[in-house]
Amino acid sequence: MKTCVVCILLITLTVPDTRQIEGLPNEITNHTISDMSIEYIRYVILPERHRQFLEDYTKAAAFLQVSPYCLGYELTQGEEEPNNFILRIEWTSTTNHLEGFRKSEDFPKFLACIRAYYSDIREMKHYKQSALVWKK
Repeated sequence: MKTCVVCILLITLTVPDTRQIEGLPNEITNHTISDMSIEYIRYVILPERHRQFLEDYTKAAAFLQVSPYCLGYELTQGEEEPNNFILRIEWTSTTNHLEGFRKSEDFPKFLACIRAYYSDIREMKHYKQSALVWKK
């Protein structure tokens, strides 16, 4: 019985999610959940810059909210290490992020808000969500 359960789990993990992402503009409606990319940006911000960092990202977030390529975002702060911040951005795809948002008229405005923190970045990468997801 254990072998069957493992086989089913492996099959489930390898099947791409072809559901359409809802609410997208016409030019990008053919993207599926499997196309979605999650960008993680890890920062280390000194304590005296925390308040300004949060204020500047609040301003920058307005440009993410109006982008047709951004599906959502969250900025978290470490509890054990409060100087660590992680920005998680969901994009319709990596290509849409790099070729769409970064080439849009909103990107320079977004970048102007957060450019002061570029040297504080420890990681900036795109990830694909695996099929192993659970939320209550």
